[in-house]
Amino acid sequence: SLKEWENIVSKLKTLPFTKKDSRDFTRFFMSGATECMLDKQGRVCITSPLVHYAGLTHDCVIIGANDRLEIWDNDAWDNFFTTNEENFASIAENLFESFGKIENVNRLVYKESNRVEAMIEELKKIGANVSLVNDSVFIQKLDNYDFGEITFDSHNDHRIFMALAILSSIFKSKVTINNSKAVSKSYPKFIDDLRSLGININEEI
Repeated sequence: SLKEWENIVSKLKTLPFTKKDSRDFTRFFMSGATECMLDKQGRVCITSPLVHYAGLTHDCVIIGANDRLEIWDNDAWDNFFTTNEENFASIAENLFESFGKIENVNRLVYKESNRVEAMIEELKKIGANVSLVNDSVFIQKLDNYDFGEITFDSHNDHRIFMALAILSSIFKSKVTINNSKAVSKSYPKFIDDLRSLGININEEI
């Protein structure tokens, strides 16, 4: 649907423009986008570039893939299915074991900040693979916590600041979190309490 496409575009906009992979992926992905309309008989015309990209020849297969439809060349689909059928169980096990899931996040949109978008934006600064699916956020486990110096933004939200501060305590490198004053709204002694736990924090005014 148009709404789902707009959601994808919104996520692309959060990718860091300074990274070459982000720019290359956005160019590649957006260059193939075409708005297609159904004709009076319910048919849709697939543009030549997409036909070439998908390798469509004659017979096609339409499959449901979560919130979208995929159109495959019949022979390509048979080959894909046959190749991956035996490995499906191990693929599923490896995929889902590597992700954490936070449910019921939609209510976090209407707070001091849009906490869902804010946390996704900040987590991507450390290369985290984060995705929002309906009312849940999926976060892939990180294998490395040495990212070099990082600057987070609290989005002037006390909850965002506290979450990022606790997360930062396991990093090996220096971390800066902007707008630390936001935490005074609900937990004025938060930074002092972290120090009492042995966490090294310097607050700059």
